[in-house]
Amino acid sequence: MAELSSLLAANIAQGDSVDVVHLRTKFTPCKGLFGEKAMKSDETHNASASNHLFLLSQDHLFVFGLEIIVYDTQERRYIFVSKADSTGFQTSKLSVLRPATVAILLHLVHSEHVRPVQAKETVICFFAISQGQYLFPESANNGKKHVCSDTDLVKWWVKVLESVRKQLEDNKVSSVSKEPQQKPRKEKSLEVKVEESVTGHLYVPGFTNLKQFFPNEFWFSDTVFDNGTATKLIPRFPDDPKARYLDELELQNDDMQTDKFWETLSFRQECCSGKLVAFFSLCIPQVSTVSKPSGLLVGPKLYQKMYSQLLQYSFVSPAVTKESTLGFLGSLQRVFARKKGEHFRVYETINGCNKDTLNETKPLNKRNVNSDTSRPMNVLIPRKKQKTH
Repeated sequence: MAELSSLLAANIAQGDSVDVVHLRTKFTPCKGLFGEKAMKSDETHNASASNHLFLLSQDHLFVFGLEIIVYDTQERRYIFVSKADSTGFQTSKLSVLRPATVAILLHLVHSEHVRPVQAKETVICFFAISQGQYLFPESANNGKKHVCSDTDLVKWWVKVLESVRKQLEDNKVSSVSKEPQQKPRKEKSLEVKVEESVTGHLYVPGFTNLKQFFPNEFWFSDTVFDNGTATKLIPRFPDDPKARYLDELELQNDDMQTDKFWETLSFRQECCSGKLVAFFSLCIPQVSTVSKPSGLLVGPKLYQKMYSQLLQYSFVSPAVTKESTLGFLGSLQRVFARKKGEHFRVYETINGCNKDTLNETKPLNKRNVNSDTSRPMNVLIPRKKQKTH
């Protein structure tokens, strides 16, 4: 059950519904994921990329959006979460943001890509920085949006990735238990070893004591990138705060090792300007099932056109947000009406069926939705800046 609609329905609470738009592009060769020298010296770094835009709406109001880029290389797949944003105009009592994010990531993990995915490692990765808005202009000023503090944002993403991790592990154990066996296995044979498991990784330059955020032993205070020359092994994603540092090292022919790179990154302007920058990774050793990609397949030019159009709208109030939502959907509808007919719908309505969420998820406190009322929790301990002589 790796189809997006099924995963969304399984994760969203029973009684809630959302309309989902999913735009995607074909995989095309891309440059710049690794340094120029790495690309020339190692063919395994050659990459193809596919862009995905997910937009969720309720009552004709966009409530949540995700921009994700999937990179396919010979050895790894990187599912890079480029942007995640909300408007604050959710109409359901229970939040659909986290369940929807979990479902979307699970779908992309299992989606068919350029090369066979069963034999390669998949890494969900991104960096998290708390800001007022990413995909929905002026939404930070609409009075309904809740902007997370730095630490709350880290906690939110840990919960998202832990839900993804648990569902992947549960599926793994379930598939093992269903295999025909000549002899009955002992109960402990169904246990998943740590070294074979899906693992979460969090690194925050300049801070220690991250273990307090971890729900179990499958989480680590490190990164998933191999030891070696940083410019050859660490990918560079769009708007990546570590990319400029890697570019500088490459221009200087500096063969700095990855461990030294991460240590010195904490003293770079990109990571010491007062904002917490958290680098997340979820390492998935092997994918057991593969499904066909979902969504509306569009060319790169149309994708960029619709993406740019979204950023031209305003989400400053419910009325304006409704106008912007209908305007965007109308533009997309006209494009596909010429290809699919006027009755073709560019979105799919998903009805949630998860009963467990009703018991586990607390209703939104409307008093806390209007602004970020969380108390500042300085639970991260900064390292002392190194003295220079």
